Amino acid sequence: MHYKGPHGGLASSSYGDEYGYMPGTSLWWPIYENEYKQKETSVRPSLKLNIDLLDWLKFSAEGNYNYYYTRYEDKQAGSGYANEGGYYGIGNTTKEQTNLNATFNANKSFGDFEVHASCVVNIIIPSHKLKA
Repeated sequence: MHYKGPHGGLASSSYGDEYGYMPGTSLWWPIYENEYKQKETSVRPSLKLNIDLLDWLKFSAEGNYNYYYTRYEDKQAGSGYANEGGYYGIGNTTKEQTNLNATFNANKSFGDFEVHASCVVNIIIPSHKLKA
């Protein structure tokens, strides 16, 4: 651990630390001394319904719900003399979204002719919450 001074902070020639002149000490500090944790939870239930209304007309409805939750913690040790400075933070975010889809499909023959038609309705209901 040649990036640390005997006082616990980042080795520095300003404090007369033995490894204060060693190049790259500030590179290793955030890698080995800071800690960032994040936990994510995602739930996505879905429901689909298909109905034959007539021999030429079909109806389909689908709904799904997306729930995405993130919790995080950030610990940054102070790199100054005797660990002066540093940072600690926690927070979470929540994102929810509901999707509703409805489709009518028509396939009708009239003698030598065929008609194919679709009508689609898509509704998206978003919700986003950020908490620190």
